[in-house]
Amino acid sequence: MSTSQRWPWMSLGNDDAPDKITAERLRRSCARAALLVAIAILIGLLGHIKSAIVLTILAICLTGSAVFAPHVFDRLDSFVAVATGCVGTLLAWIVLVPFFFLVITPAGIVRRALRGDILNLTFPARSQSLWRPKSARGDEPESYRRQF
Repeated sequence: MSTSQRWPWMSLGNDDAPDKITAERLRRSCARAALLVAIAILIGLLGHIKSAIVLTILAICLTGSAVFAPHVFDRLDSFVAVATGCVGTLLAWIVLVPFFFLVITPAGIVRRALRGDILNLTFPARSQSLWRPKSARGDEPESYRRQF
């Protein structure tokens, strides 16, 4: 079989797929760079100029790696995704667990000690039903606007 008779499998399919991947990579890098520059501006306004410059240079390098070295950006992007997931989990445990045990639990204990029923969850003593009677509203059109 000659070269001209072979099946052109490489030319079939979506020809713009690499362009879409490149555009998505560039979009992600620009979004991350914009976030880094915004943080750098805030840090610079607080007086930490050297840290702001480092973050700005990091943002430029991030965008440059997406354009000129995509495989480096992909590795860096996956590392950042894993690192931020770990930091988020760690912060959830460090912040939310103490908050629950230092704020929510004592508030529940105090509420139970004072026998407070803020949500009206107890069954009325002399009632046959949990339905509460509502005051009758008129049939005027003004009463239709605010029904609750």
